[in-house]
Amino acid sequence: MNPESLDSSIQSALSALFPPFEATAPIVLSQLFRSIEERYHGDALQCLLDFLIPSKHLLESVQQAACAGYSDVVFRCEGWPLCLHDKTVIQLAPVNPLLLRPGDFYLQVEPFGDQAARIVLKSLLTEGCREVEETPVPETSYPCIFTEEWLQEINEGRHGTPLSRCLLCTDQGVIKLPWAKIAIPEFLDKPKIMPTYREAPPEPKQFSVPSHFNSSTLPMEAILLPAKDRMSASLRPVDYSSKLVKMDPERRTPKSCPKPLIKPVGWVSPNTWDSRETYREIEGDYVDLVDYSQREGVCG
Repeated sequence: MNPESLDSSIQSALSALFPPFEATAPIVLSQLFRSIEERYHGDALQCLLDFLIPSKHLLESVQQAACAGYSDVVFRCEGWPLCLHDKTVIQLAPVNPLLLRPGDFYLQVEPFGDQAARIVLKSLLTEGCREVEETPVPETSYPCIFTEEWLQEINEGRHGTPLSRCLLCTDQGVIKLPWAKIAIPEFLDKPKIMPTYREAPPEPKQFSVPSHFNSSTLPMEAILLPAKDRMSASLRPVDYSSKLVKMDPERRTPKSCPKPLIKPVGWVSPNTWDSRETYREIEGDYVDLVDYSQREGVCG
């Protein structure tokens, strides 16, 4: 496969999973580049075949199962439940373990077996330590991952602080949200309106995905965006409207699911780190948590 076709295949898979891609591209490409470098020794084609394509099939089935409970409604976030606008819910690479606190967890899709993938829940093993516990999610649980009942069942078999906050990643750092804020989707009351263009709609930006990477040729920030576009992905204007999924008002969020009572937790330090280092070797300054309730909504 030539570099252009490889580039196109990778972008096609990621954009289908994490729309709007102009908002999620910085973080998902950053995570994918790290996986290519660390796990596949710079071989992007092998990563595509052994990891990205199986992950796409798996995550699409999880998304379809999550959305099947709703019909004739318009999701506020078109990428739910895999992402909330520029915030990824399912990660393609490990998150800095120093960002985890008791009660925190995150979901990651990772290679498993021969050209297959699985979803793993990651959290602190015990309070007071930095060791991360990895709990594979059974395939039978995939259709109900994005429910409050799923997390309740996870907590029934655990000791210590119950899991309640999920880590979401953006190109600016990590956000912690109560699970109910993620599991219960938000909807738009107004119907979908397709944009009308007098001219052809602008084409989405292309992100270069080299076919071989190494530590000397992979400056993460330099690859993701050109200098003129180095503003935050969440602050860049969107050139065209989001694709909204229409579904049925009679099957909105079940009445048994209460609205989240916990205020969202704020921003923490960026999650750029090298997972190959030991926990003691990881260094970085931390930013005090600030009240996230003053910011825009989850999909803002």
